[in-house]
This record gives sequence, structure tokens and C-alpha cells, in this order.
Amino acid sequence: MRAQTLCRILCATILLLMATACTKTPSRQYDLTKDDIFLIQNIKSTDVGVRGIGLGDSKDQLVQVFGKADKEIKFNGTMLVNDEYGKALGLNDTGLIFQVENGAIKKITVKKPFNKFLHGKTQINFTKEDLYFNILGVPDRQETTPWFRVFYYDAQGIEVLLGKTANGFALAYPSAAPPTRRKLTAQEIDAYAQMNPNESLDSSANNTSKAQPMKSKNQSSAVMGTNTTEGNNTNGMEY
Repeated sequence: MRAQTLCRILCATILLLMATACTKTPSRQYDLTKDDIFLIQNIKSTDVGVRGIGLGDSKDQLVQVFGKADKEIKFNGTMLVNDEYGKALGLNDTGLIFQVENGAIKKITVKKPFNKFLHGKTQINFTKEDLYFNILGVPDRQETTPWFRVFYYDAQGIEVLLGKTANGFALAYPSAAPPTRRKLTAQEIDAYAQMNPNESLDSSANNTSKAQPMKSKNQSSAVMGTNTTEGNNTNGMEY
């Protein structure tokens, strides 16, 4: 009888350890709340977490660390969901957006209110010039909208958004840069700066990467997680 009891206890202990292993968040080399990641040469999004949560983690792991999201935005016709965190982090506005697809985190967008937890160059106070010359360098490509410009660093899995009010960056999976787009030369950058000394990033009509602007205001809101409609989003933006 005693042997059976010990066997049951042992089995229960093994099952508990297995369950803990399945839900434990994986450790990553760097954390946004501890490290100035933009100081790290050739930093990649897959090496970075936020309080241990990063790309590929499950929705259950996200909730285990951050709790329930303040707002959930669903994209009709897709498996995409944006889980937005602001008040849950003690912020007045949304500071983090975890985009989940099929139960796994696909992208992490960091907005200016999250500066409270960021360090050094990673704080969202940088300009385009800072970005080019002091932080990440010339982007692989860029996309202009009427509200902001997106700078893509494909190999690193980092996307930076700059505008008058819509500032932030995102961690996405690294990928090869599209072959039809190239990096700007230093001469092109200098010439562009001289021709546009007072350029407003969110109103420029020029785009050297030939990327097409997004069409609607709702789309731009979806990128930065400031949708005017809660619950469902019908524009299909995957940011």
C-alpha cells in the first residue's frame, strides 16, 4: 500500500515538472527592460525579449508574465490578434503591442510610452539622423505614409517608425532584404538632407525605396496600435 502511495506521489511530481517546463518562458540573451539593445552591434530581434517574452512564445506564456491585455484587436479574415498593454504596465497609454498569430507571438511593437522601461539609445527619442548615423545605420528599405515613415532593417528583424506623434519600433522575424531594393549611399543621404533640411517625416511624398504608401487612416492606426475601433479590425494590416 505504501509503495502504491509513493508511486502516485512520484508520478504527480513528474507531471508537475513537465507542466512547469512547458509553460516556462525561455531565456534570451538581451531584455528591453534591462539592456540598451541599440548599443549592441548587429543586434537581432530573436535575441531580445521583454521581461523574458519574445518572438515565438505562446499566448499562454505572454499572459503568464504580463497578465490579460488592456485591449485586444482582431483582424477580420486572419488569425492575427494585437494584444495591447498600457494601463497593465502602469502607463497612461499603450506602450507594448504583442501581435499573435495562431497562438504564437509574431511581432512586438514598442511605443514611446514604454520609454519608462527603456535605456540609453533604445529610448524612443531618436531622429532619422540619429537612426542613420548613430544607431542602426541605413535601412534596407523604407515605406512612407501620410502619418509616419517605416524604416526596415530586414536582416536584424527591426522596424522603426518615425513621425510627429507615431514613434516607436518593432521586433519581427529577420528576413533577407527584397532584392529589388537597395541601401542608400552616403552621398545620397547627404544630398537628400541638403535638399530637405526641414523635412517633416510624416508628410513626405517621396520614397526612395519605391514602397507604396498605405491607403487609409485606419491602416496607419493599426500599425501603431491606436485603432479607433476596438474588438475587430477590418483593414487587414498585419502590424
